[in-house]
Amino acid sequence: MRLFAFATVAVLSFVQPLFADPVADIPKIAGKEPAAVEKLLGKPTEGEKTKYGKTLVYQKGKVEIVYIKGEADWITINDLKDVTFDETATKALGIDAAKPTFKGPTVIRWEPAGKLTSVAVFELEGKVDYAYVKVATK
Repeated sequence: MRLFAFATVAVLSFVQPLFADPVADIPKIAGKEPAAVEKLLGKPTEGEKTKYGKTLVYQKGKVEIVYIKGEADWITINDLKDVTFDETATKALGIDAAKPTFKGPTVIRWEPAGKLTSVAVFELEGKVDYAYVKVATK
């Protein structure tokens, strides 16, 4: 029994806490200009101009940002399959967990979410498929 307890302690001491660092640190991206976001996420892999503003895609599609009035405003984070679909999902985005304003079978939404206009996470097989953040513009 002592050997089992020692082995368990040894293994647990090397396990990193889940989301010690956010998957995408939204507070560091929100409201920033493209040059500042590029320093955090690297060069965009694609981009286009839309009726709402410039849209840039980073990290081969992981992050998509619509810049409204030159600032990161609508942010989509894709491929969050390691994040559990529940009220704590915002922690993976660098946002403190709070009680959602809406919770359905495939979406959880916070409006507002601290200083952000809204945050929504969308479910796929019990995990988060993607997150959609509106910083200022509705």
